[in-house]
Amino acid sequence: QDWKITKDVTLDLAGNSITCSYNESNYFLFVVEGASLTLNDSGNGGKIEITGADTYPLQIRGSGSTFIMNGGTITAIKDAVDIPSSAKNASVTINNGKLESKDYTAIAMRGSGTTVS
Repeated sequence: QDWKITKDVTLDLAGNSITCSYNESNYFLFVVEGASLTLNDSGNGGKIEITGADTYPLQIRGSGSTFIMNGGTITAIKDAVDIPSSAKNASVTINNGKLESKDYTAIAMRGSGTTVS
């Protein structure tokens, strides 16, 4: 299952995990397209984990897309958060939580006008 987010969404992991073992080149579990994704973890210890070597957990694309991380952990083999060069004025805010990449980078940021705090 993959999720394309086109309206503002708040996801509370509540201490639970979402694990994806699917392995396909350039496959993204969550894609934020012109909307906002807020990730919370009210139960502590929640995570989004990718175990497939060619799959990514989160891509921020589309004009004005935002990602706000207030808790939880996102773990990937490659980039934990991908922002392609086609993204315009994207925003990533990390207030709490952890981004982990085993082989690449925590955030691959290429979009024009993109901000990370």
